Amino acid sequence: MARSPVDVSCPLLAHEPSSSSPSSSSYSESWYLPRRYIMVLLCFLGLVLCYSYRVILSVAIIVMNEEYGWSSEVHGLVLSSFFWGYIITQMPAGFLCDKFGGKNVLGAGIALAGAFTIITPFTASSLPLLLLCRCMTGIVEGVAYPTVHWLMARWAHENERSRFVTLVWSGGYIGTVVSMYVSPLIIVRTSWPYLFYGSGALGILWGIIWFIMAASSPSEHRFIRKSEVDYLIINNVDDDHNTIVSPTASSSSRATGLHDLLLLLRSVHSWAIITNHFGSNWGFYILLTWLPTYMNNVLHFDMSKSVFLSVLPFLTMAVTSTIGGFVADRLLTWGIANNNSKESISINTYDTH
Repeated sequence: MARSPVDVSCPLLAHEPSSSSPSSSSYSESWYLPRRYIMVLLCFLGLVLCYSYRVILSVAIIVMNEEYGWSSEVHGLVLSSFFWGYIITQMPAGFLCDKFGGKNVLGAGIALAGAFTIITPFTASSLPLLLLCRCMTGIVEGVAYPTVHWLMARWAHENERSRFVTLVWSGGYIGTVVSMYVSPLIIVRTSWPYLFYGSGALGILWGIIWFIMAASSPSEHRFIRKSEVDYLIINNVDDDHNTIVSPTASSSSRATGLHDLLLLLRSVHSWAIITNHFGSNWGFYILLTWLPTYMNNVLHFDMSKSVFLSVLPFLTMAVTSTIGGFVADRLLTWGIANNNSKESISINTYDTH
């Protein structure tokens, strides 16, 4: 159904209405920060950490190869072991969110990935243990992106959704840029295990803050104003005006959800998106995993001096994906594009994770 341009002049986009819930009554009108913005920030930082867990090994393995005398075959095994686990939890993540809530799934996933990252240096002397540790890191981190989508469906207003999702997803690119830039400097000045200790510790710290500040849905948040809850619940409907299925939905609602999933799998459009996503990920992860090794072993660049070239592709992705999300939302609010056009722009600006 075609929609008319949506008015986004809701006071919540700038200032909260004067009505507030008891839990937030101590906050003045001008100092209330919408909790959906905090959720976006926390999800963004979570994905920064997710990518730091991946990138630090891509950089550290250059030094680890020399220290442990690994062959090129072992080198490839170590780098790929993360993805052995990562692929396992992609599909079940949505079901886990429905059962346990997105807050618990994302918080546990990133914090546990941080814990496995910390113990990685202690397993490096034993190849089987190292492969197992990296595989487990991938398993617990694999829930991140599906869970972020689950959360944004509940926390993002329709006219904010593209920019929120692209801002959150840009955390992966920013995490890659920061980790690729900082990792060689840390290795040169200290030693490679500190990459894992620092990144993992930040992940656990993030987990503590997340469990205090986050919630699976607006209605479950302890520090949110009722006006913001009403604003999000009223506006979070799909194109057929069906409200989002909650974790406590009836069995008939869940049966409908399964039916919708089967329809998606039969859709040519779904498979077009999947194909696009596969190709994008193929190129992205080749760069993410092998670019530092290629710079060092093939081009013979010094590790600390090839930083700019290594981070340039990911810095570009961070900028263009964020701009694409804002453009998609703005076109919709101006009435220039419909939801299909918005989705096309969004898919092409954040189709990699």
